[in-house]
Amino acid sequence: MFLVEVSRKAEKSALKMPPHYKIRISELIKRMAEDPVPAEEYDITKLEPRNDEYRARIGDIRILYKVFWDSYKVEIYRIEWRGSAYR
Repeated sequence: MFLVEVSRKAEKSALKMPPHYKIRISELIKRMAEDPVPAEEYDITKLEPRNDEYRARIGDIRILYKVFWDSYKVEIYRIEWRGSAYR
């Protein structure tokens, strides 16, 4: 099992999302505790220039996170709309 930590900034962004996105985001976070890269169920892409950082896509929402494989930890640092997620 992985420990999933959500940054304060990401948590605040998630709280502002529409209800149907909140449900899907919470489902993804629960799934990440079992498998940090659930590529079969979600559109997960590794961010190329960065080490062990990934992007999950839920509709127009992007969830950016980093996986620490050695300490079994997932750190979600950004939950944003598609247009502003990569800035």
